[in-house]
Amino acid sequence: MEYSGTLLAISVDSVAENKRVAMRNQLDFPILSDARRDVVWEYGLLHKGAGPGGSDVALPAMVLIDCHGRIIWQYVSKRVQDRPSVEAILKVVETLVS
Repeated sequence: MEYSGTLLAISVDSVAENKRVAMRNQLDFPILSDARRDVVWEYGLLHKGAGPGGSDVALPAMVLIDCHGRIIWQYVSKRVQDRPSVEAILKVVETLVS
């Protein structure tokens, strides 16, 4: 059985900064800009007042969303460096689709 999906990143940085990051790192997936933090807010990933000068920041997270826009899995990091491995994510996807 074959499954398909789309990988993308969402960042609160500007479109120009996201383009620079994508080019510098030769990414083959898009980085969408959420400068107003609408998506971050909608998915409950906004840490109010935790940024420099009390600004709001996005929590680093990985989210799998089904074709109906529902979250079917998410991992919210405690620190920027705290990320699941590619193997761990693939195992989650495999479990979810079987």
